Amino acid sequence: MKLGLEGANLMDALISCGLGLLVFVAAFCLARLARAMRNDKLPPNMWAGIRTKAASESESSWYQVQRAGSVPIICLAVAYADSGLLFILQGIYHEIISPLIPVVVFSAQSLVGIIWIYKASSNSDPSKKSE
Repeated sequence: MKLGLEGANLMDALISCGLGLLVFVAAFCLARLARAMRNDKLPPNMWAGIRTKAASESESSWYQVQRAGSVPIICLAVAYADSGLLFILQGIYHEIISPLIPVVVFSAQSLVGIIWIYKASSNSDPSKKSE
């Protein structure tokens, strides 16, 4: 019976470590995206970047919105790297750290990051600027 518990603990540890690696990959991708957005290397497209009505008005609006959104995206990438480490630590120290802790931290960081990205992109909206 003890072997079954060890097997379950091993599987839980592997899942947590796998999630941690997946979150690290997401952090790396977000950091690359933010860098491209900051340096105006992300042309208007349908797949990546902040795609709002204001961003699609003109090419200059697109780049302005992307530059404004790059700061919160790079911060979200750093937060995701932190969450990835927390998932891995939870997998290693599963007796001490509850699986809910990295999930709650990751979810809270995602929510705050998405709100910040939305606020940054709406504050950079050229059509809302006073003339």
